[in-house]
Amino acid sequence: MHDMPNLQESSLNVTFYLLTGSDQTGSTVLTTGDIRSLRDSSFNSSNPTRIIVHGFCNCHLSQFCEATRQKLVKQPQQYNVITMSWPSGKWLLDYWTARWRIDPASQILADFIDFLHTAGGMDLQDLYLVGHSLGAHLSGLAGKKVTSGKVGTIVALDPAKPAFDINKPDERLAITDANYVEVIHTNGKRLGMYEPIGHTDFYPNGGVQQPGCSMWWFGASCAHGRAWELYAESIESKLGFWSTLCSSLDMVSEAGCRSPKAKLKMGGDPIVQTERGILTVRTKATSPYAEGKLQRDDGKRVWRSRFANGSPPVVYGIIEQ
Repeated sequence: MHDMPNLQESSLNVTFYLLTGSDQTGSTVLTTGDIRSLRDSSFNSSNPTRIIVHGFCNCHLSQFCEATRQKLVKQPQQYNVITMSWPSGKWLLDYWTARWRIDPASQILADFIDFLHTAGGMDLQDLYLVGHSLGAHLSGLAGKKVTSGKVGTIVALDPAKPAFDINKPDERLAITDANYVEVIHTNGKRLGMYEPIGHTDFYPNGGVQQPGCSMWWFGASCAHGRAWELYAESIESKLGFWSTLCSSLDMVSEAGCRSPKAKLKMGGDPIVQTERGILTVRTKATSPYAEGKLQRDDGKRVWRSRFANGSPPVVYGIIEQ
């Protein structure tokens, strides 16, 4: 049994780094309550805001944070891209301390969001919190604590499983933490949660193991990190990660979601919310991972899925015109 350490918000070293397409000298540090630094920065309340929250044993310069923010700032749409750095541990044994740190860290994030809204004019509906692993739960807890309104969207990338109880939504990411919660499960039942906890839950390749990742410990880490790789790619992918709707979670594990209507993209920015529920999507084993939506087959438009191991494509049905 692991007891919760006595952690205070004031003892945590949390920093927020702003980067926009107009920044020429790198990121700017923003501080809650410092109105002058906010007004002197490149923050523009007319543009959508994205706050990226890393997970265990990472920082704002992690591959996840860097890949995601660079994809965003290169888009034609201008964004306020903010990366949150919080003390998430350095070693495997630090996990329990990092897990309990997300509660006070989430209050710091919530206060920062309220500050951007009240002092900076940020529209909460145009705000996305993008969190990986522990960062997904941190984002959810922050959403619970925002007092100036409700966060628009949370993108949860393989929310961490260890030390989180599916039956205690007040202590983890939950569907009520934002107006829209999208979850991408890539290592469920292992390092990530498997149960659906959002408005839309995507299960790439079944949501447990990922093609190209081994079955051992490092394979779990690989599959756990695949969630952010898929999301980062989805921001600029021309093919897109097109998914099929499943009637239940059991259908995901049985690979039985074979709908002829593949109409919803996983990820992307902005997210298009045309469908909600449990969905599956096939990906390749190596980057670029997206397979796209349709291919021609005997002159007909069909939904085809190419397996990552090189097996022939499977035709799931004719797409309705």
